[in-house]
Amino acid sequence: MSDEAEHESAVDPESVLSNEQVGYDEYAEYEKYIEQRNSLFAHATEQSNLFDTQLLTISAATLGFSVAFIEKIVPLKAAVYITGLYASWVLLLISTLLTLASFKIAERVTSSYQRQLDEYYDKYKKIKYDLSSRLEKVTTLCNWVSLAAFYAGVVCLCVFITLNLMHKS
Repeated sequence: MSDEAEHESAVDPESVLSNEQVGYDEYAEYEKYIEQRNSLFAHATEQSNLFDTQLLTISAATLGFSVAFIEKIVPLKAAVYITGLYASWVLLLISTLLTLASFKIAERVTSSYQRQLDEYYDKYKKIKYDLSSRLEKVTTLCNWVSLAAFYAGVVCLCVFITLNLMHKS
């Protein structure tokens, strides 16, 4: 999970306000707000999962493409700017590993939130929403560094391929 919306959690309107605490119209309006908020949270979660999966797939495919390029088009012994190739491999590997790590960290964040919500609900019969977490920040950092490493790896690989295709001609 990688966006600001991930920092929010789904809300049950009855756990925060009751019909007796506020007027009926205000409560109905609040229920509608919570419904829309929960819908946006679900959408943000889905988009974040899709982003992570696509980044992982594209990073792995780009690594595979670079190996095929070395095998089929420009053999490693004849290649120029080998540093660019190695840099792209390291960066793409970092991107892949950080994306995988962010999956596990996000899983821990979710489990932690669920446990906290259960504890708060059991204790107060009312949910408190101050659930920021260092792991959540680590997940976001992993995702941004992973994306930056992916972009840098692709740039290095493109420079390597371009220089080698020009040198081969």
